[in-house]
Amino acid sequence: MTEIDRYVGFIRAVNLGSRNTVRNEDLRSIFLQAGASSAETFINSGNVIFETRKATSMKVQTQAGDLLYRLCNIRQPIFVQNINTLQDIKDRLSAGKPTQSNYLGIYVTFFADSTGQSKRQELPIVSPRKDIEVFDIAETFALSRRFQVESAGDANPFLERILLTPCTTRNWNTVVRILAKFRS
Repeated sequence: MTEIDRYVGFIRAVNLGSRNTVRNEDLRSIFLQAGASSAETFINSGNVIFETRKATSMKVQTQAGDLLYRLCNIRQPIFVQNINTLQDIKDRLSAGKPTQSNYLGIYVTFFADSTGQSKRQELPIVSPRKDIEVFDIAETFALSRRFQVESAGDANPFLERILLTPCTTRNWNTVVRILAKFRS
């Protein structure tokens, strides 16, 4: 019997205002049409939890991206993580969570490819405005915290400039809530 795994597709730059809007029911339908055996969305920011065989997860990712463009005219990358990998990131963060408490939030940024380790710099990596601090970087993701400095920036464009690859960023609390709801 073929084992079914659960994945989370993080779609970059959808439902952020009036551009690139797509209804959650359309996202679910797109992933089902792409070959997922089930698909659910979580909050309205491009998070799709889906199930498929491990061997077909990349196919679902590629076909969902093609369908998103064809049906919704949205061409954005989809960053897929196995739900167990997200739990591993949570465990990693719990072991080394920053002790400083004057930050606004913790964020996880997913990379389009396995570029994190190859372009790793000495940590922490701090933005020129000192509003973003990357405190952990791995092969496919980075963890950062955001500080209030006038108007705080976003880790996503900061890391895209450093790594020269597309990324998508989520508030860490969103990932924790996805794990609580969808990890069995």
